Amino acid sequence: MNRFGVVRRVALTFLVIVTAWGSGPAASIQTPSMPVGVIAGKITSALDGMPLAGIRVAVIEAGEKSAVERCTTTSADGLFALKDLPAGSNHRLRFSGDGFVPRFQNVSLLSSAGQFPQGNATADLDVIMAPATGTIAGKIFSRDGRVAQGVTVGVDLRSSDYQFVTQVVSGADGAYQIAGLPASPAGILVRTVVQPFDENQDGQADYESMTV
Repeated sequence: MNRFGVVRRVALTFLVIVTAWGSGPAASIQTPSMPVGVIAGKITSALDGMPLAGIRVAVIEAGEKSAVERCTTTSADGLFALKDLPAGSNHRLRFSGDGFVPRFQNVSLLSSAGQFPQGNATADLDVIMAPATGTIAGKIFSRDGRVAQGVTVGVDLRSSDYQFVTQVVSGADGAYQIAGLPASPAGILVRTVVQPFDENQDGQADYESMTV
């Protein structure tokens, strides 16, 4: 009798183990997926505040082998939306359109979607585009009042989120002109940088760099 009782207990233990592996909570575990979201907004003109249609909106994402650009264009009412972007990270967007100075904007898309996302992480971004109709013109003079020819003058607006970097050289009359700058009735701060200048061409700069 004792021997059979031991056998029954062993068999019962074996069945309990099988049941635990077949229907336990481990079978219902879902692998977490990457949260995603959307960056959406409206593009307007710096001149009159009207919505701009056809503006190209692009974001660069890191792919397995190379960078991948995802883009869209604004609707007739200036609206755009980039969907299914990785949440919990920063994104750099580029805005461009015919006749306008391209702009960059950095956007943080919070990881509010959780481990099992439904695309509910959102970021709102409204951007003002400026037409490329601004111009700066002037003349370069030396210390003694003579016009300075061959002086390099540059403008870099990347710190203002505009994709605009250029240089020109003053002519025989000392004049220079930089065109294609962003224009706005409210005004946009533009600083010109005059590069070091070797007036007597002896291989040493007679004038240091100057920002105006």
